[in-house]
Amino acid sequence: MKAPDAAGPIVVRTKFTAVEAARLALATDFSPPLLTPALRRRLSMAAMLWCRDLQFPTVRELGTAVGLTSTSSVTAVFGRLIDLQATVIHLEWCRIERLALQPADELPDRLVDHARKLVAADGWCLRLPSLVWSAVVTADPSHASGRVPLAVALHTMAAMASPASGESGQVALRTRLESHSFEPRRPARTIARHDLWIGA
Repeated sequence: MKAPDAAGPIVVRTKFTAVEAARLALATDFSPPLLTPALRRRLSMAAMLWCRDLQFPTVRELGTAVGLTSTSSVTAVFGRLIDLQATVIHLEWCRIERLALQPADELPDRLVDHARKLVAADGWCLRLPSLVWSAVVTADPSHASGRVPLAVALHTMAAMASPASGESGQVALRTRLESHSFEPRRPARTIARHDLWIGA
């Protein structure tokens, strides 16, 4: 599959959105299944197809990609396709949460390490952190509080995604990240007491 043409029509292929999947992933009672190598491969393929097409794959598309002829086998263990996407989001969001805890001076190295692992799967997978971030903070804007500099870095990674992303791309990413400030900034003014300020 190739990334969709921005000028062409976008056809929604699933009956749910990434934001709805993110709400499931953020639920306190959400618990992903014990991941076997086969399930991890299914999740990795789903994430890769999501990053390539900017839409989550259908059951049939994912089944074809992982060699499963039975559509029920694709979502087995997870339950529904939305639960499978919620698991992808949950796992990547946990990584983003760990990145958010890193000291500002160590964050560029940690981000490049994560980028290297994503590129090992597919160059388009550099989009995954940005896609997950966008879904999660749309589902619950409070998760963006104090993390805007990290969001900028994740979107920078996404902008560099391509089939040819490799060592040279990682060097360019490191250069861009090292020139970026991850220190929190104070607001110039408070707009209203109850407004959510996400730049803290």
